[in-house]
Amino acid sequence: MLDYIIKVCFLKRFKNTPKAFLMIIRLSLRGLKCKACISAVKSVFEENGAVVRGISLKEAEIELSEDKIEKIIQEIKELGYGVGIVEVQR
Repeated sequence: MLDYIIKVCFLKRFKNTPKAFLMIIRLSLRGLKCKACISAVKSVFEENGAVVRGISLKEAEIELSEDKIEKIIQEIKELGYGVGIVEVQR
């Protein structure tokens, strides 16, 4: 029964996520100087369906489907910030 409840909660949380596999991604961030910079990067994550687990001036950890990571990296670079993948957990 507990397995069923967990599965239902998971499906409700990610029902709009494509069927691509969800990953936890740790990113290094460069060029962020203030809370407004953090907010701009966080908006990119959220607009692309990422769940932000944590974010600072130097790094971020997000949950995201694997098919969207390249788009997010490109959008952050377009804002003028540096970004790199540090770790991926599948």
